[in-house]
Amino acid sequence: MWEDDDHLCRLLADSLANPVGFLPVQRLNRRVDDILSNIHHFGTNVEVIQTGSWAEGFRMNGTDVDRMYVDKTALVSETPDRIPNRFCSIKMVTSGNIPKGYVKLILLTPNKAEQHIQLAVISEGGNACISSKSYVTSYVQRNEEIHGPCVRRVSQQGTEQDDAHCLRCAHWPSDAMEWRDRRRSHGWPDHDMVKEISKKGCYVVPIGPKCIDGSGCWSFNSMLWRLSFSVVEKRLVYTFNDTQFLVYGIFKLLVKEAFRETRDVLCSYFMKTLMFWSIEETPRELWKQERLISCIKVCLRRLIMWVSDGFCPNYFVREHNMFHGKLDEIDRESLFIHLSELYGEGWRCLLRCPSLGNLKDALQRSRCRILEMPNNAVDPDEDFRGLSLQRRNDSNTFTEDIEDQAFFSQLEGIVQSHPNFRSLENELYNTVALLLEKETQLDYLMHDTVTLYQQKTLQHIAMIFLYKALNDTRRCARYRYGQVKRALDLMELTSSADLTRGRLTLATAYYCMGYYTKALKIIRECENAFEENQAVLYISSRYPNQIGEEYVAFFCNGSLSRVEKASMGVSYDFEVFRTMPILPKEIMLQILLVRQSGTILSFPPRPYALFLKALCFAESHNKSTVKMLRRKLSDILPLYPEAFHLLYIMLAVCDAKLDRYDKAIQNYYFAYWHKKYMTWRKEYCSERNSLNSPLLYVALMLRLLI
Repeated sequence: MWEDDDHLCRLLADSLANPVGFLPVQRLNRRVDDILSNIHHFGTNVEVIQTGSWAEGFRMNGTDVDRMYVDKTALVSETPDRIPNRFCSIKMVTSGNIPKGYVKLILLTPNKAEQHIQLAVISEGGNACISSKSYVTSYVQRNEEIHGPCVRRVSQQGTEQDDAHCLRCAHWPSDAMEWRDRRRSHGWPDHDMVKEISKKGCYVVPIGPKCIDGSGCWSFNSMLWRLSFSVVEKRLVYTFNDTQFLVYGIFKLLVKEAFRETRDVLCSYFMKTLMFWSIEETPRELWKQERLISCIKVCLRRLIMWVSDGFCPNYFVREHNMFHGKLDEIDRESLFIHLSELYGEGWRCLLRCPSLGNLKDALQRSRCRILEMPNNAVDPDEDFRGLSLQRRNDSNTFTEDIEDQAFFSQLEGIVQSHPNFRSLENELYNTVALLLEKETQLDYLMHDTVTLYQQKTLQHIAMIFLYKALNDTRRCARYRYGQVKRALDLMELTSSADLTRGRLTLATAYYCMGYYTKALKIIRECENAFEENQAVLYISSRYPNQIGEEYVAFFCNGSLSRVEKASMGVSYDFEVFRTMPILPKEIMLQILLVRQSGTILSFPPRPYALFLKALCFAESHNKSTVKMLRRKLSDILPLYPEAFHLLYIMLAVCDAKLDRYDKAIQNYYFAYWHKKYMTWRKEYCSERNSLNSPLLYVALMLRLLI
């Protein structure tokens, strides 16, 4: 049941590429996340550190984003006299009455403390103690909730993110000295890494240990804080080899899909702890792909032992039992039976995961085929060998195109819903400062990431200049002309950063100012890119990504940087911000009717280019060309089911320009109902809170045009 089979191990490893992740892509995700984090928070009073599964490179369904917000103005220490005077000094107290892994914090310099620390101070025994509960509560805003030591927030895309507001400890804590001095028979982590890690200290997060209150219920001690080693853990995960990282992903998948108990006892963090202990206490020779089954077995046995003992030791503070307050006797027994059943199934317990349904079906079909053969022709390993080879042949693709898609998707996923000049200026400065600071460590990935993000920032700055110039009537004409010129210069500079967004933004700006000939010239450049099959990697934060065979043939030869690939072969949506809408007046209501100020509308590039071209010809009273472009727009409508409501609005505008108002009313009606259908299916949708009355919606749209 747990015997290693080379073909089976390869088959499992290949089958896990989709649910767990493609390992080269996960490494890429980590680097890009770290680079972008430096850009966003370079030089501020708060350091933001991405942690958890997202920072480790996982992109499983349901993977949330965890961040640590570290107050850079304060330092915590067991020897506060060593804290430099420029910091707010906080004493960290440990004693026999405080459980291992937890500390009490005493504020020593209240005049240097920021507001959230001051609000959390409670006098206790003549000391200004900082309450963990009051500290985290001070950060909670409307529609947010406390989740452990974090504030749980919902992003614009509907994903949950846990933000832990915490403080930095300047040294390695005494409770974790055993980890630093621990004897490691198998050399992981090695001595140099342990020495490097222990010099960087740790963090304290605002949550205390669970204890039984006067009513006999579990509650958190509101005056204690927990030691956090999240940054160290991320550093250790980065040292995992491919097999170790794959096993880690398997157990995260099992937690989500197979370890189903009455209570949410097992969590992803326990699986990380399981991996740390298992790797440290087993030989390096075990962690190879051909021994993948044995690796899973070793980890599952250790987990069962922990549940049997009711003790899950924290990796850095061995005496800290992470099951405390989470696993009572009834749940422990139930979980032990459940895990023992899984262990008894051998490696096939993995097939309980719905994410591996394709592998399960393939094994069943292969087994049926073998059983139909004569007995003397049966090879017990044939199904594994055949499926392994078939799997590798089916997934015979270039790693480079998969990595490129992940890279550009990650950059596109960064959404600043309320861009303003000050924040964008800071980020632009940060990109330059980061390149100068990391000059000795500069590689192609860092250069491409920073350069592309810099171009995206410049595009947003240009849109701010243009929006203010077109709408700020209090300024004189000369000033507004200067702003327009600056905006157009920046748009020209960044228009070639990709195939579509930069050019369509510039074309839209020209159209809004009445320069229709210039707009048509830019639109034709976009159309030439489509016709020459250059725009073969389509990246969108709203609609499904698309990658064509041409991209592999033209761009995946290892000789082009990602900046060059973006300018020659990557297509993005045309984006419109609710806070600064730069788009044709004919569809302005589509964004203005949305009540949420942080809304961003995304228009697929090909239909939007056709639509903008039709508007330009309509202004020149060339109705025959408008009619022809309207027909093309109607022909490609079925290709964009996620954007039906936007395309129907484009068709309605074209019909109104052609004086076919009955058709315009019909298409506006279709647009309304497709938008309603979309918002019913997607809880977090840009247009969810827009105008609800179909009659008023259609009337307003037509009033704008007639």
